[in-house]
Amino acid sequence: LEDKLVVWMAPVDMTRELLRASVKELAQSKPTPTVIFRRHPRDNTSYEEYHGILKEAGLHYIDTQAFSTDEIGAVADLVLLTTSTEGLNAIYRRKPSIHINDTRYKELYPGIFLPLPQVRSGASVGTENVAELSGLVNELLDPSSPRNAELRRNMELHYPRDGKNAERVVEVIKEVLAEKSKSV
Repeated sequence: LEDKLVVWMAPVDMTRELLRASVKELAQSKPTPTVIFRRHPRDNTSYEEYHGILKEAGLHYIDTQAFSTDEIGAVADLVLLTTSTEGLNAIYRRKPSIHINDTRYKELYPGIFLPLPQVRSGASVGTENVAELSGLVNELLDPSSPRNAELRRNMELHYPRDGKNAERVVEVIKEVLAEKSKSV
């Protein structure tokens, strides 16, 4: 588990409290992973403020401002997020992900039905309690753990990479339009 890279893909309205709570738990992981924190593109908080929180927790972090979020997601060993679409990118890259939807931070999820479909399908792990994070991180950074194997099976089952995604979307749209025309 050494030299593992955990990427935190933050929501636009990231709370300092959620970041502090989550990095405190990350610091409990053994061995402690290296962390990259990616703020949301519309977040005006400085990276220095966020990096200060990571430093307070004793985490080793890498400043990646010179790289795109896509590049960073591609090198991650594990992706942490709340409701970001980057979770879908992680699934298609076959990277384990944890959706943190701690109920203490409900303001981050207005109008969103939780858990998200990728969590309900088992293609991503969800937690409603940040205190579970270190255990989940340890499990998901271990490629031989049963949870990691189950996660990968569900990624393949529910999010296939067979080149037919556009075709499936078109079929769903056709079905919706057919149903709509019946009701008119």
